[in-house]
Amino acid sequence: MHKAAELGFGVIKPSGDVEHYDFILDSGCRLWRVQVKSTHTRRKSRRSFDVKISHGHARRTYTKDDIDFVVVYIAPPRAWYVIPVCAVTSGIKINLNPDNPRSCGRFEPYRDAWCLMACPRHGPSRPDITVPRRCSSCPVPDIDCPLVTPDP
Repeated sequence: MHKAAELGFGVIKPSGDVEHYDFILDSGCRLWRVQVKSTHTRRKSRRSFDVKISHGHARRTYTKDDIDFVVVYIAPPRAWYVIPVCAVTSGIKINLNPDNPRSCGRFEPYRDAWCLMACPRHGPSRPDITVPRRCSSCPVPDIDCPLVTPDP
C-alpha cells in the first residue's frame, strides 16, 4: 500500500477480511481491486506464489469477478510485479525469477508495470501519479484482456 501511495495512487483498505482483494487503488479514472503477495525467501532461483481462493477444501483461481490485479513484492531484490488477473487465470501458481530479469519468464513483462493501472486507455489518471509509461512494450496487448479497453 505504501508503494502505491508513493507512486500517487489513492489507496483504500477495506474494513474486515471478507473481500477477495487486499486493497483498492484509485487511479483517478478507475478503482482497481488488488490482491497482494510477498516473500523474503527463495526456492532455488525462483519464487512461486499461489494465486487462488480457498473455501474449505475447495480451491480455485482468481477471476476478473474477484480482483483486477495481483501485485507481488519480492524482497530482496525489491522487485515488484503488477500482474493483471487476465494473465493468471490459467493456473493457480505463478513462478517468478527476479534475480534474472533477462530470463524472459512469462511474468517478467509485468515487472514494475504500475502503468497498467494508470493507462491512458482507461481515461485520465490522477495528476500526481508518477509511473514510467511502457506503452511501446505494454505487456497487455491481448484484446481479450478486459484491461485493454475502457469500461463503457
